[in-house]
Amino acid sequence: VSAVKENDLIPGTTTYVDKYYAIAKLADNRCWMISNYAKAYGAYVNNIKTGASGSYYLNPADSTQTFYSTSTRACASFGYAETATDAIAYLGDSGHNTVGSIRNCGYLYSWYGATAGTGTGSTTSNIADDSICPTGWHLPSAGNVGTAPTGWASTAEFGDLYSSLGSSAKMYGPNSAFRVVRSGYAYPNNYLHAQGSNGYYWSSSAYSSASDAYNLNSAGTVNPANNLAKYYGIAVRCVLNVN
Repeated sequence: VSAVKENDLIPGTTTYVDKYYAIAKLADNRCWMISNYAKAYGAYVNNIKTGASGSYYLNPADSTQTFYSTSTRACASFGYAETATDAIAYLGDSGHNTVGSIRNCGYLYSWYGATAGTGTGSTTSNIADDSICPTGWHLPSAGNVGTAPTGWASTAEFGDLYSSLGSSAKMYGPNSAFRVVRSGYAYPNNYLHAQGSNGYYWSSSAYSSASDAYNLNSAGTVNPANNLAKYYGIAVRCVLNVN
């Protein structure tokens, strides 16, 4: 396990800081981020509107988010680590509600935000052209749709990883290889939902319905080709390009 650094803007300020994400080569022989992404992109919001199509993100720890599913929030502070050592050290936690998991929680993004605006409401059965991942990294594919660009493993990278790991337990939980963080999702009409119980991660792959896109869903068992409405806010992980 090591860490990758990205310089990024602190939301609501003009200050740039170094953010660190833990990375590891997993059973599919690809290098994955194993902590959640927290890049400022598009509009920072604290009200998710039904059917909204803008590129937005939010911090699930935001104190203005007054509606959520339980009294225990999955994320209580910043969505990133400030040092490489911290990015790695936090991985021993449950990804749940303790201090050790806080900076793995990342931000939640609409699919429009996760794809840097290249995934649109009319995109169906294809892979988005771009993402918010750092240079040399990409938003994982799912669902076996479209054509995998050069340097990608396939059109179903989430599924390939799940198959290579061999069980839900190796993808989900405190000591799993992928270390799903249960940061839930941003539900329309101002709700944060399923924090502490579910982990969701956008893929680059559009669903056959223009309203949805594929994602990884993990709630004890794993579905590497789930689908959600594109305006939902969920987490992001990136996978390294290999040429």
